[in-house]
Amino acid sequence: TDKTYASVISEFSEIIWFYTSNTNSLANGGTGENDRYVIFNYLEGTWYYGDLSRTAFLDRGIRKFPIGAADTYLFNHEVGYTDDGAVMPSRLESSPIDMGDGDKFTSIRRVIPDFTFNGSTTTDPTVNLTLQSSNFPGANFLQTELSQVDRSATSTTVPFEQFTNKADIRLRGRAFSLKVDCATAGVRWRLGSPRGDIRE
Repeated sequence: TDKTYASVISEFSEIIWFYTSNTNSLANGGTGENDRYVIFNYLEGTWYYGDLSRTAFLDRGIRKFPIGAADTYLFNHEVGYTDDGAVMPSRLESSPIDMGDGDKFTSIRRVIPDFTFNGSTTTDPTVNLTLQSSNFPGANFLQTELSQVDRSATSTTVPFEQFTNKADIRLRGRAFSLKVDCATAGVRWRLGSPRGDIRE
């Protein structure tokens, strides 16, 4: 039968469940071992998920790091910012954010970032901030048509470095989504509360 394991990562106020995906289940010819996880952060009230094979997991307790097991190996968790030297990509994406009641178009002209890169081991840490707009509820964010009157983009990606003060952009819509991603080794980033120059 398929398995599910639960543990905590107390340092980050997280409860983590490791489970077997449908494609890796015994019924579908897989190994039946856990290959995915879902985390609930009880301090922030948020959920996140991903792919990771672990058959057991133990919070740090008296040890320095949490320990996970897979394929007859023990792995220290929460150590460094790479996967044994390989890049560990990170990504954060918001749901659509309505501006006002969504009855008017809004333009974003400038973004003032609020990123910290404390603990990064690379000399020039950078993350990409992508803003996407939508004109209608449920509409795809990656629209290609642009109004003949207003040639504002429907999506823009801006790289932010450690000392980037602002980014001048031009984006128009009724709702917006924010995505931050990084695929560079040695970058540890944290998002605060970015601000924008928003006009109706």
